[in-house]
Amino acid sequence: MHQFYYILQRSGMLLSLFLLLQACGGGGNAGETVSGSDSTEVYESEMGAPEFGVCVWDKASIRAEDTKDGKYISSLSLGETVTLTGETTTDASDNDREYLKVRLSDGTEGWVSSYLIARDAVPAGVEKKSTVYKRPDLLTATDKAFEPLEFVAIVSYGEDNWVEVVGSKRLKSGWIKGSGLTQQDDNIALITLYTKAMEIEDQAKQQEAIKEIVGMSEFEYNPLMPLLRGNVDPFKTQETVEVSSMAELLNAIQPYTKVIIKPGTYNISAFQNEMEELGADYYDESQEQYAFLEEGGIAIRQVNNLILEGAGEGKTHLVTENGWIPVITLESCEKVGLQGLRLGHDVEKGYCSGSVLSLNSCNEVTSQNNILYGSGTMGYEIYESNDFVSSNNEILECTEGILYLSGGRNFKFTGDRFHDNESYSEFISLASMDNVKFSGCTFERNKGEQETQNFFYLYDSEGLYMEDCSFNRNTATTFVDVSDESRWSMGSNSFSDNGWADVYDGDVDGGDI
Repeated sequence: MHQFYYILQRSGMLLSLFLLLQACGGGGNAGETVSGSDSTEVYESEMGAPEFGVCVWDKASIRAEDTKDGKYISSLSLGETVTLTGETTTDASDNDREYLKVRLSDGTEGWVSSYLIARDAVPAGVEKKSTVYKRPDLLTATDKAFEPLEFVAIVSYGEDNWVEVVGSKRLKSGWIKGSGLTQQDDNIALITLYTKAMEIEDQAKQQEAIKEIVGMSEFEYNPLMPLLRGNVDPFKTQETVEVSSMAELLNAIQPYTKVIIKPGTYNISAFQNEMEELGADYYDESQEQYAFLEEGGIAIRQVNNLILEGAGEGKTHLVTENGWIPVITLESCEKVGLQGLRLGHDVEKGYCSGSVLSLNSCNEVTSQNNILYGSGTMGYEIYESNDFVSSNNEILECTEGILYLSGGRNFKFTGDRFHDNESYSEFISLASMDNVKFSGCTFERNKGEQETQNFFYLYDSEGLYMEDCSFNRNTATTFVDVSDESRWSMGSNSFSDNGWADVYDGDVDGGDI
């Protein structure tokens, strides 16, 4: 029987997702034990309510007495929540090590080293890579970061979405931005199981343990599953598949796959209509499905390490005649690259409400040497995603803006050309974004349609930076409009014949707000 099964069995994690979080392990003597106590004190919360603690060390021993020879009772699992009874002991013979008396979820009481418990805390998991700061201030960044799928305990909250956390085994601790955390029970259960698997030293057994988690039905639709799949077979080589039809394209979209799409026009909505008229399936039922036809667009879900590459330098054309749907949507994907493609909507101008490329909850997506054209709302529409790179792309003829970015960090646009777009509000909107950089990009002939229209709009965002960009013959009332303490800055850029305030007509060096 697999080693990982015993991990689940010992921790009582086969019963339910709740038990995954709350069960007591049944074996082993790992963790700190209690030695002789010289002093005892009792504390209570200010309101008299019981305080809770979160175990930050897997298999932390619980003993009946506060001595190292005390009878072993049970052990705590990583992430398990306990009630603090208020009794503490300090052992002078063991470097004044402190111990806590705790009550488990089944009512059992015992003693555990305070080093293994985060007091007055709640369990959480890391969804997005999060830099560790010494204090809740962006100027105090360290060289450490919590990676996706790491367990943390939240020990305090600050303003502006700052939270103080302690990691597994207290190897890392400090302040991070809370937008990168999850507190959903099933997500935490998945993360704690993954942590246990990663502690297996034998690499082959470790990989087998991760595969078992991937195969658990409880987590089949968990949004963190793409991150987990990305750690299965980390040295797996990428398979290259060449396709020349819509059916082949949909079937070829798999993890660790480079799909080369031959030159030609691939009409997504026409293909879906044809399949529906025939009453036929449009994917291979013999393999797991990652790509779906969705109202005339392609939706790609929970895939990692995928490249879609157009052969023939822009001669691979993916188009939809449905104006309300994105051409391609990526959901909960990891390490995806799109390159050499022409994507767009074939509809009458003004009758399109779908973006060209849409991302939701993705990490490490790259777009390069693509052409995104519109009649649509905008070129990119991206939500809750991190580490997005766009380089040498062309976005044109969109009727309601260029980019909409919300709830992410670390976006870089390099050498992109944004031209001949229209907008009734903002061309580029940033909502709750951090660290967005435009370098060497060209903005030209983008036309605003309202007197109060902005070129850039920042809401609750910081870190927008522009350098070596050129702005030519654009019209908008305001170049950059900010709200809610957003911050932006500029290096050296060029401006000519634009229709906004004269202060931005010419070389600008600075621009901090």
